[in-house]
Amino acid sequence: MCVSCHEDVWAFGVVLWEIFSYGQAPYPGLSNSEVIQEVSKGYRMPPPDNCPGQIVELMNECWHDDPSKRPHWINIFVKLSALEEKYGPCATHRTHRTRWWLTRCVCV
Repeated sequence: MCVSCHEDVWAFGVVLWEIFSYGQAPYPGLSNSEVIQEVSKGYRMPPPDNCPGQIVELMNECWHDDPSKRPHWINIFVKLSALEEKYGPCATHRTHRTRWWLTRCVCV
């Protein structure tokens, strides 16, 4: 997986955190330079209140210290699809186009 894809996967974990925290700013109370410093020392944001365990697990996988151990996009797609099948679609449905993109991402 390419370097930028590893970074994109990390950022996707942050987006998940933002979604499940109902739009709170990530890394609350930290400046940008503090975020870089703390993350490099192993800090990870705690999960938002009432965040489903499977999403917490996915966020933590996205934030793995070793970029090569972060999930590939296709694996993220499979996990989210399984959650959708189990719990039903969310309020903002994925479109066919999004599914097409995720299954064909050059970073997979």
